[in-house]
Amino acid sequence: PDNNKMEGDFIENIIKEDSACFNEGDTRYNLSNVLKGFYVAVGSLSILAATFLFVTIFTVKKLKAHPSIMIGYISLFEAISCFHSIIWAVSTLEFVEYFGLGHLFAWTVTFDGASAYHSCVTLCILNQLTGFSLFSVMSLGMNMCLCIDLVLTLREPFYPAKRRLKFYLMFSFL
Repeated sequence: PDNNKMEGDFIENIIKEDSACFNEGDTRYNLSNVLKGFYVAVGSLSILAATFLFVTIFTVKKLKAHPSIMIGYISLFEAISCFHSIIWAVSTLEFVEYFGLGHLFAWTVTFDGASAYHSCVTLCILNQLTGFSLFSVMSLGMNMCLCIDLVLTLREPFYPAKRRLKFYLMFSFL
């Protein structure tokens, strides 16, 4: 049997289902080109602002005080989440295919040159789960830790706050 035809049928069947990779034929997630452009422009500005905030906090010595470090991590997590959100809105499948990431992933990660489609689906799921969901949750977790830290600092103002920072990072990851 023709493996390319079987793989093509498999791709169409999987994409029709509710999966992380969707294509132009799926009308549930389609955005017009104008909306995609607007989403990318606003998202890019958000990424630039969050990255600027992160770099500024971690390079200016006066800003390395305790609460600012947490805000720097929040901005980093938001920038990563926003980048993956842009990829998801534009179409993860288009992004992966345009840059040839499916073939690259198949040859570098799985080391056997497995089907580019299976690599593409894996990349789409990784984009959705780790890139978007994980970093969004980490940002929300760090925001919650910032609120908890405010309460703890009000109750014990002389306790060194840097000791708690490592627990906040672990908590936001979990």
